[in-house]
Amino acid sequence: MRKRGQVAYPTPHPNSTPSTPTSYSYLIVDIGGGTVDVSAHRVSTTPTLSVEELHHPDGNDWGGLQVNLKFSEFLQKLVGDRRFSRYLQVNDADAKILNRFDVDELMNVTFERVKKAYCRSPRDEREEVFVKLPDSFLQEYGEALVASLEAKTKELRMEGRENEIVTLRDSILRIPPSKMEQFLQPAVDGITECIDGLLATLSNTGVEINTIYLVGGFGGCHYIYELFTERYGEGRGIIVPPNPEFAIVEGAVLFRANPGIVRSRKADATYGKSVVRHFESFHDPRYRQGDHCHNLFQTIVGRGESIRPDCLYMAVSRPLSLDQKRMHFEVFSSVKKAEELWYTRDEGVVQIGELVLELPEVGRTTRDREVKVFFDFSHTEIQVRACEKSSKAEVKAVLDFLSAIPPGQRRKVKVQEERVEERDGDQKHEDEEENNEGERGVERGDGELCDLNA
Repeated sequence: MRKRGQVAYPTPHPNSTPSTPTSYSYLIVDIGGGTVDVSAHRVSTTPTLSVEELHHPDGNDWGGLQVNLKFSEFLQKLVGDRRFSRYLQVNDADAKILNRFDVDELMNVTFERVKKAYCRSPRDEREEVFVKLPDSFLQEYGEALVASLEAKTKELRMEGRENEIVTLRDSILRIPPSKMEQFLQPAVDGITECIDGLLATLSNTGVEINTIYLVGGFGGCHYIYELFTERYGEGRGIIVPPNPEFAIVEGAVLFRANPGIVRSRKADATYGKSVVRHFESFHDPRYRQGDHCHNLFQTIVGRGESIRPDCLYMAVSRPLSLDQKRMHFEVFSSVKKAEELWYTRDEGVVQIGELVLELPEVGRTTRDREVKVFFDFSHTEIQVRACEKSSKAEVKAVLDFLSAIPPGQRRKVKVQEERVEERDGDQKHEDEEENNEGERGVERGDGELCDLNA
């Protein structure tokens, strides 16, 4: 007999096996504590085993911690103190520290433990949960809590909702299943909204999903499995793999061991770089400097675009003048689509890195000093390389996929530079004194796709 709280991992639904002998499509629903991420893939078995990403990971912040937040809001309302401000803002410094510790332990340890136990139990075994309140919390709010619970009990009985009554005995708050599910419901709604949206998008493109895999700490619980089996299980399998908390990590390790198995991925954002071009009448006059327009967004790869592991994306730049000593390449990302982006200072555009390439004093024209910038999106990080035509001087960087970072939290990414020629000893001081706006290059063309096998 299965022990209470143990997840019974389901066997695949008959329709979750490949719809044809050669391929099938599936969703991965990764529900952790903070966020939900849903992505779609297709597995093909011919000519060799390979995985193709059908839709980049998309999601929201309706992870398991939202349940803890709802419980906290419930308690705040019961004691009549928003954010527990009286309890957390006491004058005694030691008491303030201890009270903060008690609240943190109550929400993130005590309630987290009972939440997991409840969610991991099958429906017919779920009972009321018991949450022990800290002694200091009861000293501050005990009377208000008892009075509020009594008033709420009378109200619920008059409305015939006795199954929602929460009681307090000694220091133990007893919460019935119906109330626990009220705490859980907003998170469930947020998760299903995300899945529904992706299933609709895929259906519009003719993709039918055979299987949904539930992973992550919250995604692997029995409560989520039962709800999603009822909602999505008709015609497809709902599967919780062993150790769902570690499924994504295990997948990353397997990918590292055999990256060639992934045939293509979808860009989760639009990636590009800042460019300078000759000012035209349709350009924004705010970015005009002389005859040039600065801060233009040059798209390298667009959100939702397929990325093949055997291809690089290339853009070509030239210095603005013959005496220019270095070129800056700023890399940006945005969750907007490529056609919506014009300038790197548009709302929602985030700088994720920068490369600086020293230019040799050779070349009779700016065309002789052409620089090619290569972008490789096929790995778990973005690899960028800039190479100067005449001297073969080169600089490289590895950037994170940081499309979700808000502009206020931009951070420069440390660049590891590799040069063919030696730098002058005083070059560092020149870097700091140069006007960066004068070190951009004039760009031509959008990002080109370079087939490495060509």
